[in-house]
Amino acid sequence: MISAEQARSSYNKQKLLAEKFISKEIEPKIKNAMEKSKSVDIEGGNFYYRGDSFYFDKEYEVEYKCDITLTEEVIDVLRENGYKVGLENKTPRDERRNGVSIFTISWY
Repeated sequence: MISAEQARSSYNKQKLLAEKFISKEIEPKIKNAMEKSKSVDIEGGNFYYRGDSFYFDKEYEVEYKCDITLTEEVIDVLRENGYKVGLENKTPRDERRNGVSIFTISWY
């Protein structure tokens, strides 16, 4: 049995949220596409002064639909599991509006 201090030190909230997002949002899309394709595209945002992010609902404890740190954690977990993740900026961002990013997750 581990102590409370050891449990706190190994707790990674971002990784838990990333794994939740992957299992609820990404894995179903991969399963649906797996027989017909070798990749899926997931739309995200290209946020001014923030960067590229998946769109997150409030259940992921994100304030403004975007979270760069959580997005990076999602990408890290996907890569640890053998997926390749690419990014394309579909529309540019500027000081007046956010752009659209496409995250391509592939397994070939």
